[in-house]
Amino acid sequence: YAMRIFIVDIYNRWGEIVYSWEGENQKWDGKGFDGNILPEGVYFYVLEGEGIDGEFYSKKGTVTLIR
Repeated sequence: YAMRIFIVDIYNRWGEIVYSWEGENQKWDGKGFDGNILPEGVYFYVLEGEGIDGEFYSKKGTVTLIR
C-alpha cells in the first residue's frame, strides 16, 4: 500500500506494547523501547495507516523473533 500515515505497534504475548513507530522505512530490530534485546518468541503486530487514496488500512499478524 502507498501510505500517507503509517503506525506500527509490536506487542508481547501478554498484550503489552514493547515497541512502536510512526512513519515509513523503519524496521524493528528485536529490541524494546529501552533498547534492550527482547527474548525470542512470537510477537503480535498491528499496522495502521491512511493510504494516499484516503482509505484507512489495518493489518494484524504475528512475527517470530529468532536469534
